[in-house]
Amino acid sequence: MSKSKIISWAFYDLANTIFATNIISLYFPLWVTVQKNAPDRFYILPYYMSMVLAAFVLPFFGILSDSLKKHSLFLVIFTSACVFLTALIGVLNNLFAGIVLFCFANLFNQAAGNVFYPALLPKICPENKIPRVSALGVGLGYIGTIVGLFIVSLFLKESDYSAIFLPTAAMFFLFALPCFLFVRDEPPAQEASSFNSVARQEIKKLFSSLREVRENKPALMFFGSIMLAINGINGVLLNMGVYGKKVMGFLDSELPIFIAISTIFAFSSSFVFGYITEKIRPKRTLSLVLVGWVLVLTIVSLVHTKFLYWILGPIIGILLAGTWVSSRPLIIGLAPEQRAGEFFGFTGLASIAGALLSPPIWLLVITILEPLGLVKYRIAILSLAFMIACGFFTLQRVPERKLMG
Repeated sequence: MSKSKIISWAFYDLANTIFATNIISLYFPLWVTVQKNAPDRFYILPYYMSMVLAAFVLPFFGILSDSLKKHSLFLVIFTSACVFLTALIGVLNNLFAGIVLFCFANLFNQAAGNVFYPALLPKICPENKIPRVSALGVGLGYIGTIVGLFIVSLFLKESDYSAIFLPTAAMFFLFALPCFLFVRDEPPAQEASSFNSVARQEIKKLFSSLREVRENKPALMFFGSIMLAINGINGVLLNMGVYGKKVMGFLDSELPIFIAISTIFAFSSSFVFGYITEKIRPKRTLSLVLVGWVLVLTIVSLVHTKFLYWILGPIIGILLAGTWVSSRPLIIGLAPEQRAGEFFGFTGLASIAGALLSPPIWLLVITILEPLGLVKYRIAILSLAFMIACGFFTLQRVPERKLMG
């Protein structure tokens, strides 16, 4: 087990979280709704479309990367594409170009971060060390949130968010470099087939695997639980910037501080969750975390005092850490041998299927309840809590064993 490879791998979490926080959760929605004065659907729908596209390609690329044994190569290609498109949003500073670029940037980011990156984890450490290594990645990811917010704050002017895209892209690439350079694919034991021939074979394998999943009730229950739970959590992350500004009443200068404080708690708790996950197993840990999500989001929807949000923010940070630390070991523990990329691809598909639910549900709620004013956002948060609760109950029916042959 190489410590340098583990640290290099974990630094990708730091890099990816900079993109997820600055672009997906905070500044792209604010760039659209505040700077460009466009409706909420102008950032929700491109996110939705990117997830639709990802739903089609993630399982295929997961299987393909397993067959070619090129998880690292795919990670470099897809991350670099995401970085380039993100930088281009800032260069063009045009609403409709930005929407298209964001759609594809998020598509490439989903494939890189949810399929190729976690599939490298079994290659750098033994299975019994995965919870702690995963915790290191999650912990560094939250350091990435603080670093990303601090650096872009040097470029940010009140209600002018166009300057954050270039530095965010640069930081994403810079902090991903150690993983690109030091976590490399192993050379194949025999001469590799051409990409085209492998692709044709893997398309057939994909349909075979889809039939296998459809006939495997425990696997269906697991992917269903992921779809529901991650749907709710991603819905929170996607809309937190708008919710914080419109409902919580945070100023532009307060939002980064609020997220940074929450992130400090997430960072410190990620290592605790690594230990807890080893002791009580990933499924039980994730179940407890999901219960926490339901309770906290219910409270968030009811609270009207700004001071209490400063308390709830760190709790949400802790829950985020627990979600990511426990879910990776759980997925690896359930994945078939030598099919980690494929299983992460299907898990990514389940996550995306859930992510396809939260934007239209959020839009539907705030559209139907428009006459209620800001109360519509509180009810939308409750709808996310309900989805997570459904994910919790579905997870309880999943056995802790390899789910596919």
